[in-house]
Amino acid sequence: MSTWPAGIAVADTPVRRVHTRARRRSTQLVLTRKPLDMLVSESSHEELFHIIAELDTTVSLIRAQPCTLRVPMFGRMSRQTPDVAVMVGDRAEIHEIKEAAEFAKPQVRAELLEVRDEIERRGRWHYSVTLDTDLRAQPLHQNVLLLWRCLGDRYEHRLETLTRELLDEEPLPIREVMRVVRGGDGLSPDDVTWEAVLSMICDGVIDYDVTQLLTPDTMVWTHSSGPPRARILPFRRPLRENEAPAASSIRPFLGLTLRGVQ
Repeated sequence: MSTWPAGIAVADTPVRRVHTRARRRSTQLVLTRKPLDMLVSESSHEELFHIIAELDTTVSLIRAQPCTLRVPMFGRMSRQTPDVAVMVGDRAEIHEIKEAAEFAKPQVRAELLEVRDEIERRGRWHYSVTLDTDLRAQPLHQNVLLLWRCLGDRYEHRLETLTRELLDEEPLPIREVMRVVRGGDGLSPDDVTWEAVLSMICDGVIDYDVTQLLTPDTMVWTHSSGPPRARILPFRRPLRENEAPAASSIRPFLGLTLRGVQ
């Protein structure tokens, strides 16, 4: 499993207590398997962030309210507790989750830039101000709603085996996968469902193009017949006015021509 790099001490439990009573904002708990735990969220945006991170097969670790930082800010020291820390492959990221309207305020942006500078001076750490509009962009949001309902659903081992064998040869639309494997030995029609396919996508058994809406006509494949799945967790590095974006080390979906698809 990935481990946190030096520079920021990430706690296994939230460093700031979240009060769940008498709050105007609702708090929710989101199950994570990275590792097994419950992540507390203080807004619907944080809840959605945790869900997307859990569904992102490139994310290996998630921590909420992970650390406390002392940040020099306009001539004084400020105590900051970022919202989330994640490991994406071997890349460590700190995310602050904000509404786009709040992020548009000059004072808020200026403060977040000071936090960015403090985090990024600590070596292998990257900082994102992840906006509610990023989390609800399409087709990301619609795909997440579909997949989250099927995360953890059980499916027959025989279904997984036949699906892997079929897609190891070439990418196929989901409806064609279902048609072919439905006739497999040891499977009933009730075993081969849309929900079962989505659950296999959640588990990383099969991959798809994350830039496209998931439908029965979506092409799917395995690592043997197509590229690994791209990340879906948004990342937005805040920039000062006229500051050039840094070269991105985040691998985008490459749009490769898949073997067997003309």
